[in-house]
Amino acid sequence: MCGSNVFSRVLWLFLCRAIASCSPLTADRQANITSMLEQQADRVMALGEWEERWQQNKIGFHQPEVHKMLKKNIDKVLNGRTGVRFFFPLCGKAVDMKWLADMGHSVVGVEISEKAIRQFFEENNMTYSEEPVPAIPGAKVYKNSEKNISLYQCNLYNFSK
Repeated sequence: MCGSNVFSRVLWLFLCRAIASCSPLTADRQANITSMLEQQADRVMALGEWEERWQQNKIGFHQPEVHKMLKKNIDKVLNGRTGVRFFFPLCGKAVDMKWLADMGHSVVGVEISEKAIRQFFEENNMTYSEEPVPAIPGAKVYKNSEKNISLYQCNLYNFSK
């Protein structure tokens, strides 16, 4: 089940991102969080469970601001390039996507939750279109009117381009 291990690692990275964005922790609290995360390291979240979290608004992993490390290092990431294409797996409604698009870059995201995708566009006051993706059964793509943000609603493992 190689795919499951990859999905588990992606979720692990999300947890690490959430912790990294927090203020400095005491040694005791850091040890407690590390212990808790180690227990979850090999846990795989099913697609239905992920969608259910969005439906119940249990999205504590969502960050309301652009990640501070992205802001700090954007010049290094871009290395003088313009019009860069950024990929956001498990994108949710990450505000980083709009921030990058506002800088003139394009964003491609993949998310299983339709609610997350719609909330992204609605919370950012963006007009968007929705259309099926024939190459991926059951998938849809949502694009803003400027066409620089394309969010695919599908299983990440069915997405190849």
